[in-house]
Amino acid sequence: MQNETNMRKLGNGRAEFVYKCVIEAKNYEGNISADYKSYVKKLPHLIRTNGLGNALAFIVSKPKNRAHDLIYKQLSRWLESGNNGCAVLRRGNDLLEFVVSQPSQTYRQLTSETLAFLNWVRRLAEGLIEEDKDVCHYQEG
Repeated sequence: MQNETNMRKLGNGRAEFVYKCVIEAKNYEGNISADYKSYVKKLPHLIRTNGLGNALAFIVSKPKNRAHDLIYKQLSRWLESGNNGCAVLRRGNDLLEFVVSQPSQTYRQLTSETLAFLNWVRRLAEGLIEEDKDVCHYQEG
């Protein structure tokens, strides 16, 4: 029973945190919301295929992309929060360096938590970020 309560608190805390993240992306200067929405749909597959460390290294290696940078920062903030049920990233430390330095069990926990975090981001981004208004959708009428 206690474990269920802790899981519910974790889920609710994650949902609240992610809601704020998606609103941040939606209102981000330079209108990156479409890129952000697309990226959060693709990132879980990248993690499952290549591992969390490799996926984060891929993000870091890309030329500056504000949508990539924002999700990296948001994930870092979530793992710094201490509300995620796994190892806590110390404020100011780099997420990639932190992840790849962890023992196997902690690495797996971080991967699971990151996937859960991204699942919420994807769901909320789909609901809160509108499609590009410049795209013309044909409707019979």
